[in-house]
Order: sequence, then structure tokens, then C-alpha cells
Amino acid sequence: MATFSERIGITSTRMEIQRDRMDDPLRNSLWNVVYTMLETPLNGRFEDAHRECRELFETMWSAFLKQPVHEINNFRSERLIATLREPFLIVWPWWKVYDFIEFLPTAFRGARHYTPERGGELRSYLNVVLEREMSAYRFVGAQLTEVTDAVEIEAVGHAVNTTQPEPWTALLRSALGYLTDRDGPDHARSLRDSTLAVEAVARQLTGRDDATVEDLLALIDVRPSVREAMSTLFGSSADASVWRGGNGTHRPPDFADAKLMLVAASSFVHYALHKVSTEEAARAATHEPPAVTPTVTRPRGRSESTR
Repeated sequence: MATFSERIGITSTRMEIQRDRMDDPLRNSLWNVVYTMLETPLNGRFEDAHRECRELFETMWSAFLKQPVHEINNFRSERLIATLREPFLIVWPWWKVYDFIEFLPTAFRGARHYTPERGGELRSYLNVVLEREMSAYRFVGAQLTEVTDAVEIEAVGHAVNTTQPEPWTALLRSALGYLTDRDGPDHARSLRDSTLAVEAVARQLTGRDDATVEDLLALIDVRPSVREAMSTLFGSSADASVWRGGNGTHRPPDFADAKLMLVAASSFVHYALHKVSTEEAARAATHEPPAVTPTVTRPRGRSESTR
């Protein structure tokens, strides 16, 4: 959740998604998963578990670390695992940690304890941590793939870090806070506040307290297809608690849904402010009268936005 100083605009709200860095909570949480997956099979004191663990480390030592395998000939399984602790937690740069967790599941080749299936479970557990700690990467199959790019981060950062205390800025900061809250992210509230931010900028730019995104889109010069898409996407904040899929299914919004709405809302707010200011400047230069916001006829039964 955003701090008090961030919510009122005194300090900047950071886009928490970690793209080219790795903070301690993310690094430590990844290590906890790795350690647990390596150490748990040894608790049963099965000799074949120790043998499979040694085979895994021999693969890792030669193929990933590129070190002489004879160095670990006399190491017990627990000591083998301990050799990773300092490099993982202290020495390796952020990208080396990602290299390692991408490689490690491929070394699970045992028949009973360190099996390929367990390697798949390792990727799943790591994905939970990567999402919770706001990493920009996830396992897609056997590879780590970037799911949040620099353009998205820049779009949100530009919108939430403005020094102007506008209502939509506070709402976007709130949406970001709900999305990046590590203790309890609330995707539905994040999605709702992203939509409310668009409604707030619509009211400001049209000068009407009851304005919606449709009224704002009628004011600026956009292609009909863009107008229809934006109107559908930001149609009502009342829909935030349920994500309606194209196949008719209803489900709660997840991280990807809330992030999409936050990025889209941030970009749209910046776009709308720029378009209106540019068009007003052009009219002023030609001495044209100000644009009048047309009244948009809405179908009956449309749900009203919750504010």
C-alpha cells in the first residue's frame, strides 16, 4: 500500500515492478523456495535421495557453475546445498540469480526424489514468489519471460509521479498501491481505481460532474474504433469486482488484469490531457470558440459508476 506521503503527492510513488534489479525480499523469497525444494527430499534419510542430490549438484557444478566436479566429491548433501547460500544471497548479481533458477529445474533428472516433475513444481512455486514480489519475469514453460516491459513502467510512472495534486493522480497511485501491496494485493480495487481515474479526468476535461469516458471521447478527435474500445474498457467502475471474459465466463480479476487496466488508464489519462491541451491551443491560435461537449445518449440500464 502507498504511504501517506505518496498518497498526498509529497514523495514519488515508485513503480514497484522489478525489471533490472532484485531487492532483498525477492532474493530471499526465491532462495527459500530453492532451499526447500532441495532440502525436503533429504529429510526422509533415503540413500537414493542423497545419491540423486549429488547427481543434481554434479550437473549444476559442471554445466552451470563450470567448476571442477572433484571439488565436491567428499561433500555431504546438506553441505552441497549450503555452498549455494552465499552466492545466491550475497554474491550473484540479479541476472545471475535468474540464470540459476532457470537452470536449476533442468537438473532435476532423478527417478524418485529430484524428478523432472518436481522440477516443474519448482517453477510453479518460483512463479508465485515472482508475482508476489513484483518481479517483471515469470516462467512460461521452461524459460523465464519478461511480462512487464519498460514502456509499461514508464507509462505508469509518468502518471503517478506528477507533482500536480489532481484527483486522477491520487486514484492511479491508489490503484498502484493495491496492485503492488505485497502483504495483500487487491486486484479488484486496483482495477476499480484505474477506471475511476479515467472518469475523474473525464469530469475535469468536460467540465461536467456527471461526465463519463464516453463524453470525453466525444470531445477529442479519435478514431471510431479507438472510441469504442476505450468506452468498453473503461465503461464502468462498478464492473471491477468481476472480469467478464469474451467467452461469457465471470471470474475475479487477477494481477495481469489489474496491471492491464492500470497501464491502460495511465496511458489514456496522459493521452487525453495532451489531446485536449493541444486542440485548445490550436483553437486559440485560430481564434475559434471553445469546443462544446456533446451530450452522449446512453442505453437504459447501464450501471452507474461507484464513486
